[in-house]
Amino acid sequence: MKKISLIFTVALVFALSLGVGIQSVQADSILFPYLSTQPGVYSFVTIANEGQNEFATLTGLHLSYGYKDVTAGFPAVNTCACNHHDVQIESTPSDMLTFEVGGKVVDGGNYFLFENAGLDTTVGNPTMMGGLTNHIGFLWVEPLGNATASEMDQRIEIWGWGDVLDTNANMNFSYSTNGLGSNDSTDPDLSASYDQGMNWYRFAWEPTTYVNTSWYILPISTRDDMTPAAGGGIRRSIRANNGAAFPGPGAFDRDEQFYSGEKLATVRCLGVINTSHLLQPGPIASTLNGGFLYAESWGTKTTALSDVCDPNEDYDGGATYSARIQSVTAAAGMGTRQTIGIEPMLNPTYDVTFDVGP
Repeated sequence: MKKISLIFTVALVFALSLGVGIQSVQADSILFPYLSTQPGVYSFVTIANEGQNEFATLTGLHLSYGYKDVTAGFPAVNTCACNHHDVQIESTPSDMLTFEVGGKVVDGGNYFLFENAGLDTTVGNPTMMGGLTNHIGFLWVEPLGNATASEMDQRIEIWGWGDVLDTNANMNFSYSTNGLGSNDSTDPDLSASYDQGMNWYRFAWEPTTYVNTSWYILPISTRDDMTPAAGGGIRRSIRANNGAAFPGPGAFDRDEQFYSGEKLATVRCLGVINTSHLLQPGPIASTLNGGFLYAESWGTKTTALSDVCDPNEDYDGGATYSARIQSVTAAAGMGTRQTIGIEPMLNPTYDVTFDVGP
């Protein structure tokens, strides 16, 4: 896609979107969990650092992408491997920078936006996959010190936020890196700090006549496991656990009725699932007016030998990040509307007592 200069329309929408998600928790390394370079989609990343302690000697940032091709349509094939792309860019203490990961928006020939009139001398190409289109993915950001070595001293000094603007689906997804940071010294690891025992999600959906609901799944662990240099990614199996002593995993409808019958969904590196991946036909038919379930990484599932991407491989449990994707076909002339929001987590390790008598 041809690169365009930063124009008023895109700049205005982008500026308005920054009002959401700027509250964030700092960390030594941060994760941007969802980005897209699809046609008509603009994914802006903003990164800032405190400029103190280790960041007083900051020389640059290390960007590590994991991504999948969605040329054949969204979502990408769940069991296919991710590709890897990384780059180092210059930065300075107390710096804040913004760029569009697909390289579709530039500022006077500069990938770093709003910088040409200032004194920033940031160099490097931070864009995702060198401007290739039709991909979805994620981004790890780490600081670089002298001799391009990561200087991690367990301090909390870098933060950021992402804004994904989909002009085709009239969607704006804004999020901070709140809770998506790591203080590890060499290979950032989110599996302990992000999960914290809260490895279940509450998945809910609206009446299927009006709303199509799916979930973006990103397995969480170390940067090297999530986006290895040779490509690949973490394998996870996801199930619809009911979180209580019912006849079996399944889902609830709007009127407290539980319907058992689950499946194990498989996701490698990143993917998108819906109720057909998690439930059997009976629970799906019983929750057409809306329902909810408790999703968790669980057990072991082996892919079939006929799987063209990942035959006969084992998928198991572990920490994941999840975001809900909802698409609505509006009234005639209004077009499709899409939203993305982070799903609430649930800590299943709690004690419950019951009064059984007077």
